[in-house]
Amino acid sequence: MTHIDRRTALLSVVTAGVGIPLALAALPALAQTTPAEGGDQADYVKQTLTIGTVAMRSSEIAAEKATDPMVKEFATLEVAEQKTIASILSATEAGKAPPEIPPEEQAKIDELNGTEAGEAFDTAYVAAQIEGHTKLLEVQKTLSGETEATVEAITARLAEQAVTSHLAMLKHIQDALGGGGSAAPGESAGAAAPTTEAPAATNAAAPADANPKPSN
Repeated sequence: MTHIDRRTALLSVVTAGVGIPLALAALPALAQTTPAEGGDQADYVKQTLTIGTVAMRSSEIAAEKATDPMVKEFATLEVAEQKTIASILSATEAGKAPPEIPPEEQAKIDELNGTEAGEAFDTAYVAAQIEGHTKLLEVQKTLSGETEATVEAITARLAEQAVTSHLAMLKHIQDALGGGGSAAPGESAGAAAPTTEAPAATNAAAPADANPKPSN
C-alpha cells in the first residue's frame, strides 16, 4: 500500500468518527440539568480522566516529535479529543480535581519524551496508544449501557464509539509502520534455512556414493 493509500484509509476512519467529538462538545450544558450520583459514576470519571490525560500528554509529545505524517495527524486528533472529554467531565463533581497520574504511567511518558525522533519513537508511541485505548474502552463499557441520561453515561456511550474508531486507526497505522511484523518474517526465514539445506546435503551425498561403484 502506498503512502497516499494509507493516508486516505486513515482519513476515511477519521471522517467516519468526526461527529463524535462534536456531540461530546455539546454535553457541558447537560451537566447542569442531569447530575449523576453514586460511586460507579465517580470511578468512571476518575479512570477516564486519568487514562485520557496520559494519552493526551504523550500525544502532545508525538504531535511535535513524530516523523510519520499519519502518526503526527493522529496525535493532533487525540490531543483535541482528550481536551474535549476532559472539559466535559470536569463539570461533574468527581471531575473537579485534576487526575493524579500513576508514577509508572508518568515514567512511560518521560521515557517516550526521551526517545529520539524517528521510526522507533513513532512505533513506541502507537503501541502505547493502543494499550491505553484498550484500557479506556473497557472503562467506557462500564457505563455505556446505562439508560439514565447522565453526563457520565452519555459521555461513555459517545466516547466508546470514539475510542473504538481510534483503535482502528492505531492498528492501521501500526500495520503501516510494520509494527510486530518484522520479527515474524525473520523467524520464518530462520526456520526455513535448515529445511532447505538438509535436502541439499542428502542429494549431494547420493551421487558421491554412486560414483565409486562403477569405477570398481
